[in-house]
Amino acid sequence: MKPYLSFIDISTFSAKERISLQKRYALHKKYEKAVNLYIDTDMSQKAIAEKCNVSLAGLGNYLRRYWREQVLIRHQIPVDKVEPGKIKIIAAGKQSVKAHEKYKDAIAACDSLTYIEFNISQIARKFGLNGTALANHMRIHYQETLVFKSIAKRFNINYNSLGGFVRRNRPDVIINHNNLLKDKE
Repeated sequence: MKPYLSFIDISTFSAKERISLQKRYALHKKYEKAVNLYIDTDMSQKAIAEKCNVSLAGLGNYLRRYWREQVLIRHQIPVDKVEPGKIKIIAAGKQSVKAHEKYKDAIAACDSLTYIEFNISQIARKFGLNGTALANHMRIHYQETLVFKSIAKRFNINYNSLGGFVRRNRPDVIINHNNLLKDKE
């Protein structure tokens, strides 16, 4: 029985093929420690890159190209039934799994009348997030959540004032909203 992996006599290769093979081998040796850390630990790519003295962009590109299945597993993207090369880690215009997980509670708060007296920066701080980053994420992925805020902007009133107005003059709207939230649970 012939072994699955066997050494190939590279002397039969052309000079260009030998150089290419040597470069590929050097590349794999360069990232070998980083790949082991990526697979065996929960360290971030940035921390791994710093520890192994390689560039973050280079490590990310290497992992996506040669260790794609591990990247998909790390991002909790199922790899069943589909060839890993055809799976987009982050589809164009869509948020990543990690970003969704990071911002979902704060976005739900922005959409809730419970937090109506707070602006986006205050909500972000309550959830331990950067206010600008949350606002940018919402602007890209959750435009419908910003509708109430845009109504306030359109009428040139402060968003917090609009929230106070609703609480003072239409408490029935808040009660109905809270009842709808209870029914969803």
